[in-house]
Amino acid sequence: MTNNKSMRILAHSFQIYIRKELDIFILMTGLYENIYQLQNEKSLTFLYRAPKIHMLPLNTGAIIDSYKSIFDIDQKSAKEMADAILGRVRIPKDMVRTV
Repeated sequence: MTNNKSMRILAHSFQIYIRKELDIFILMTGLYENIYQLQNEKSLTFLYRAPKIHMLPLNTGAIIDSYKSIFDIDQKSAKEMADAILGRVRIPKDMVRTV
C-alpha cells in the first residue's frame, strides 16, 4: 500500500461508509512507512484512530521450510527466496503454509 491517489480515494470512501455506520472492514498491508504516511494524511485521520493489528516480522526458518516443501527446492534456493521478501511484508504465519 502506498500513499497515492487511488489509495486516498479508497480511504475517503471508507471514511464515508463509517460515517454512514455501515458494517465495513478493510485489510491493508504494506511497508510501515507507507502505512504511516497514509494514516497521517490530514484528511484521513480516521485511519490513525482505527483499530490495528500489528504483525510481527516473518520467521525466516519457517519461510525457508515452507518454500522447500511447496516448491521442492534445496535449502540455498529457499533461503534466497526468503531473503528476497524479508522486511518487505508482514503476513500471518499460517498464510506462509498456504502460498
